[in-house]
Amino acid sequence: MIKIYKAVVLTTLLAAGLPSLAECVPGVYKDNKNQVVVVTDTIDSPSTGFKYLMLDGRFGTSQSTSKPFRCHPNFITLKDAGRTRLSSTSLIRAKTTFISAGTELTGELIEPAGVTNKARPLVVMLHGSEQSPAIGNSRALLLAGLGISVFVYDKRGTGQSSGIYCRPALSCQRCIFGWQFSCNLGRS
Repeated sequence: MIKIYKAVVLTTLLAAGLPSLAECVPGVYKDNKNQVVVVTDTIDSPSTGFKYLMLDGRFGTSQSTSKPFRCHPNFITLKDAGRTRLSSTSLIRAKTTFISAGTELTGELIEPAGVTNKARPLVVMLHGSEQSPAIGNSRALLLAGLGISVFVYDKRGTGQSSGIYCRPALSCQRCIFGWQFSCNLGRS
């Protein structure tokens, strides 16, 4: 039933003259030479297509005529001299929660699918001082596409974590310890 629905939607989009939106599928695409492209859903507006991020730092939307790749079902081809083909790759994504200073925070471990490698590097990614969530970050997916395990978590009051978000400008007494503990930073 789902496959039939997807086929009807794809056919409808193609008939409407939107082939690049219909063909681009969110995911991580790579080859065996560490070329990686991440295609993610856009938060802003579906009409802008999908967002992409490349290992060399290029980014944009799938609707852009200047995007450096062409979308196909299950793979993309780079618009380079060799028309490099990048295949969709599988990742394992495991969500977890943990308690920090009495507040439940949500995190996600993203790993390349396949054989478990105890020697595989692990990066713990923290988002900056902004209120945007870390879970779903395309940079984390890019690293996982390169074979690196990545743990991301949403800070207090952001994304899927509970609590109150604190801007860096607020004092540590009011913020760092969840508004309930005093802070002795810088004092002995």
